[in-house]
Amino acid sequence: MYITPIKSAVPNFYGNFKHPQLVDHPDNFNVLEPEVTLSNVKEEAQRCLSCKTPRCVEACPNHNPIPFFIKAVKEDDIEKAGEILRSTQSFPSCSRICFHKCEDACVRGIKGDPVEIDKIERYIGDNTFDKPITAPDTGRKVGIIGGGPAGLTAAKELRKKGHEVHIFEADPEVGGVLRYGIPSFRLPKDSFEKEINFLKDNGVIFHTRTEVGTDVRVDDLRNMGIDALFICSGTGKPRKLNVRGEDLKGVETSHTFLKRVKLAEKKSQLYDIGDKVIVIGGGNVAMDAARSAIRLGSKKNPKDVEIVYRRSENEMPARKNEIVDAKEEGVKFDYLLAPVKVLSEADMAEYGLCSKQNPSFDKVGGVKFEVMELSDPDESGRRSIVPTGKFVRKEADTVIVALGNMPKSVIKSGFEEDGLYITADNKGQVEIDKNLQTSVDGIFAGGDVAPTGGLTLTDAIAAGRKAAESIDTYLKNLDNQNI
Repeated sequence: MYITPIKSAVPNFYGNFKHPQLVDHPDNFNVLEPEVTLSNVKEEAQRCLSCKTPRCVEACPNHNPIPFFIKAVKEDDIEKAGEILRSTQSFPSCSRICFHKCEDACVRGIKGDPVEIDKIERYIGDNTFDKPITAPDTGRKVGIIGGGPAGLTAAKELRKKGHEVHIFEADPEVGGVLRYGIPSFRLPKDSFEKEINFLKDNGVIFHTRTEVGTDVRVDDLRNMGIDALFICSGTGKPRKLNVRGEDLKGVETSHTFLKRVKLAEKKSQLYDIGDKVIVIGGGNVAMDAARSAIRLGSKKNPKDVEIVYRRSENEMPARKNEIVDAKEEGVKFDYLLAPVKVLSEADMAEYGLCSKQNPSFDKVGGVKFEVMELSDPDESGRRSIVPTGKFVRKEADTVIVALGNMPKSVIKSGFEEDGLYITADNKGQVEIDKNLQTSVDGIFAGGDVAPTGGLTLTDAIAAGRKAAESIDTYLKNLDNQNI
């Protein structure tokens, strides 16, 4: 079993842990975390100062009642701690992948180590369960488009208010990024599966392999008696490099790659990516893709995985501990290189850089990068990248593009064909008011598909709770109009 530092080079109450050497697939996708015990958690809870003005709560996008569930842990009442935490947090065990803004704001962190709130949340989430929903039926139906964290959170809150909830999910299973986007070594399946099963057991109806706008149209929703909609379909349209050769075999987006790895792992199959892999990008998803690619190798046949970023390491948006972990696991890094063309094996052979006997014109063989340099800081302190006119070529069997995603347009266009016009900006994000309502009465939007936060798990959960609150108010107003 793997053991790794949760926060690299930072002492914590678990002790110091190091990455072991990688092992053969699929065992090397085991969870990278040490065991957490009740005594560990209680000891850490005692470090909380119970601030009168808890900065941790303000820093948390979901405003979790942190001092209150920590107080319950101090009192040795884990069940009460679970009840408090679960009142706002739909996926407490998923604190494993939280950005921990609460810890960044902890007073303890000013002169020392902050209280490790995420570990306390993780223990509570792993060892407690939600109580069954017993709210009386309101007779109202809500449709949720997207079965990711925002949609699942909204479903839970709306069921607690007595509404019938239908989730429409294009994938075979709900979970969104939790199921298909986060590698298993960072997020074990059990950390979100039991929360999904809770929703099933408490009446939430899942329509999987069902895409609204194609498989289901507006009239279908009306015929079902849907009274309100929440669009939270995420950002399923990957950003492209927009360079020649991007359509060659062996070039794929991080979204597709991570999903394929998860599906292959589920079937205990090896996903073949060749020996040399280039990941283009500098965010957390790029780190996940590179660390997953490393794990597709073995001791006897390790993968040569390199992250290439157009700025310097100081400008990389990925969290520092993710970068450190990637380096510790053998991922290479190269900076100040911007892709200008994806090269085929035949292209690389012309430069004497392809070792294949019969180089293909259709298969990726490498990438041509332009060397960049950083300008002097502008008034805001930001340094721009400046082309130098110098170029380098790197060989690759697989190129993974990790530049982020944009919202898909299929829902908006499908609604427009049926006479409902939802306003969106030029980036495809749905425009919403303070209550998350769109330009169409009764249709709300949140999560990555609308500007409701920083595109983190906690932001998605907060958006789901806000949407449920607004939808509940909307449905009550409908009832009042009918009196």
